[in-house]
Amino acid sequence: MATIIESDTLIHTERSFKLSAGPGAGKTHWLTLHIKNVIANGKRLETARRIACISYTNVGADTVSDRLPNHSSIVDVSTIHSFLFANVVKPFLFLEAERWGLDPTQIRVVPIENYLTSAFAHSVLDYIGATWMSSECMLDGMRKCSWQYKDHRFSTYKPKYPIKAKNSQGKTTKYYIPQKAYDAFVRLRWDSNCITYDDVLYLAVELLELHPEIYNIVVARYPYFFIDEFQDSIPPIVDLVRCLGERNVIVGVVGDKAQSIYGFIGASVEQFDSFIVPNMDEYEIRGNRRSSPEIISLLNIVRPNFVQNSIATSHGSRPVLLIGDRLEAYQHALGDVNGEEVHTLAYPNIIANSMIYSTQDDFCDGLIDSDFDSNFERSVAIRSLLKATEYAFHGDLREAWRQMDAVHPDRAVTIGFLRILLNKRGDLLTRSLYDYFIFIKSELFPEMPNLRKGSIMDFYKSHSYRDMAVSMKVADCDALHKTIHKAKGEEYDNVLLIAGDDVSFLTQPDIDNNATQRVYYVGMSRARRNLYININKVSREELKLLSKMPLIIIYL
Repeated sequence: MATIIESDTLIHTERSFKLSAGPGAGKTHWLTLHIKNVIANGKRLETARRIACISYTNVGADTVSDRLPNHSSIVDVSTIHSFLFANVVKPFLFLEAERWGLDPTQIRVVPIENYLTSAFAHSVLDYIGATWMSSECMLDGMRKCSWQYKDHRFSTYKPKYPIKAKNSQGKTTKYYIPQKAYDAFVRLRWDSNCITYDDVLYLAVELLELHPEIYNIVVARYPYFFIDEFQDSIPPIVDLVRCLGERNVIVGVVGDKAQSIYGFIGASVEQFDSFIVPNMDEYEIRGNRRSSPEIISLLNIVRPNFVQNSIATSHGSRPVLLIGDRLEAYQHALGDVNGEEVHTLAYPNIIANSMIYSTQDDFCDGLIDSDFDSNFERSVAIRSLLKATEYAFHGDLREAWRQMDAVHPDRAVTIGFLRILLNKRGDLLTRSLYDYFIFIKSELFPEMPNLRKGSIMDFYKSHSYRDMAVSMKVADCDALHKTIHKAKGEEYDNVLLIAGDDVSFLTQPDIDNNATQRVYYVGMSRARRNLYININKVSREELKLLSKMPLIIIYL
């Protein structure tokens, strides 16, 4: 039975704990207070011994660091991947470097997205000599592959069969990608001493399994190990934390199982519920400091088994259900808040992007990364230049330069290219991809191969620049329009949740067993004062249920 506490409650510094707290409860506030208490009263902080505080995201880690400005010499705040790279992989890789073909002095971590390109897919196919397979198919397989963790052990990359892709005749066919293709995907990265975040976890677990004495070094350095947003941890991380707790480390985990929304990478509600280490106390915080009482009333209906109490000092408006067009819903919300910002949150990336580009058209998610052009040189240039322009426009200059590097090695040249593209973006946004090609060829790359009549020419003329831009994953760069996953951990005065056709999270709440409903719950709980929910349409039966809820219902 968990003990109910407040967000300012201090607990014993020398016992492990599990804290469950709903959205807006002040989890990060409580955790930083506990860390300060450990610094002041803990019995294990001797010379060179520190506190490890792990957050699931860089944003979360930065938030904790900002609240501990004077304790950087005692507390290491980072993501789990950064922690494992700094404390396990980098210092101890030499023990198995020869087996893995990695140079410990040159190793660096690179996002896996850098390799999920048609160009790299071609490299994999060339490496294994698979002339029968298209790069589109291989790229699809690369997107779906990951290290397999089963029975508390990692194994090699495993293909998820089958992969559906179009053959040379344009028909969708099932392909069985050989294991050697996935092995090549790893080998080609490692040959350049580049590892992904997935690789960091794999290498760390393997090193600890092969050399358990490394645990002793980690334990000696970090007698306290706290991890925020623990519900988002995947099984190998859960096992690592449990191993630390079993080795006399004071382990503290903080989370909310109703905000477990990363099931697609292996995180689960069950592992948060079942987690236990020796000498562990359990606590709950039931207060909500973020949202107005009106919003909390709706949240408690969606999650009836964890009723939150309002601690907000001011009231807000009753949540509004807007039925109809999402752009009209956005305009309605803007009119309601008298010129304040309204943050829109959506589940699919493609919908979040559509709000950025102010369009209601249907698009193919991932269109820009498809093999739309059989000419390698031309497709790389078109794709990379367009991506670079959009990333730069939305403020992600690091990714913009990475894309430009694929086009030209001279940064001085690419700066000029990017300036031209940004100046021209407004004019090109609504025009065809063919017009974009003509502009690129005439202004930047006159040597680019011409387009000939046929299916490729038809594609360029039937798709617009905006079609390609919307299919990119740039929504997370925008301040106002985001995916719910990206907005997790943030809060906004005014939120418009775009739920499409799904209203079941309101009419038939089952948050414990329905992952999609948990995502929408997270989205709703970002709102401080005003919450708007957009649904395309509702049935008569659904309307009857909705009319009994603390909602204002408006048909657009």
